[in-house]
Amino acid sequence: MAMANSAAERVRCARLKDRIISADAAAAMIRDGMNVVVPTFTSIDRPLSIGKAVLRRAEATGSPKNLTLITSANGHDIFDNKWAQAGLIKRRLDWITEPVIRKYANTPGGVHFQDVHLSHAAEQIKHGWYGGIDYVLLSVTGVTEEGHLLPSFCQGFSQLSLTAAKNVILEINTHTCEDIHVLHDVYEVGKLPVRDPIPIRRPGDIIGRDYYECDLDKIRGIVISDEPLDFPPAPPPVERDGPLA
Repeated sequence: MAMANSAAERVRCARLKDRIISADAAAAMIRDGMNVVVPTFTSIDRPLSIGKAVLRRAEATGSPKNLTLITSANGHDIFDNKWAQAGLIKRRLDWITEPVIRKYANTPGGVHFQDVHLSHAAEQIKHGWYGGIDYVLLSVTGVTEEGHLLPSFCQGFSQLSLTAAKNVILEINTHTCEDIHVLHDVYEVGKLPVRDPIPIRRPGDIIGRDYYECDLDKIRGIVISDEPLDFPPAPPPVERDGPLA
């Protein structure tokens, strides 16, 4: 299937067509001291156009700063290294591997880092820790006529972040295949202390949806991006890999 590349093809919900904005306009919404979540799981799924625009604004104006940045895995060179170097991040959860931000972690005047397990961070967001979520910056492949958000490569804790967020900015990368959403099974557990067991009984069970749900009034903007997909290079094999092959 040929990929849909125009904004009109990717954003099919009539209510959202007039919310297509530039990355710089999206960056202007992020203010000092906000709690920002980038909930997808891998570097390839980061909303890089928005991340770069926030960085440009901070370097030009000194704002935003003192952000709390929460991701469901490594934050990418832009969000972790470049944002930390530019002084955007005051607090960081929940996992870092990028070399620059590691040097700033829990140092005087650096970044207050909390190494929270992914499952715990998701639970804490659900229960309103950290003072609430001001903005979720989320990569998706498109929006359906009904307003359903189509997942890209991975979920992380995207659905619960959308539920908890006050505001959402979407980024659609036209290099991604819109049909990849059919691989997903989006399921949101209830709140503790009382919730039902996850109803998976067989390997092939599908218990959720292949899209995210979000209150459309929360969506402040949609950025259409043509950033190259950032596939991290695989490390070369070492001797111990042989028996595993």
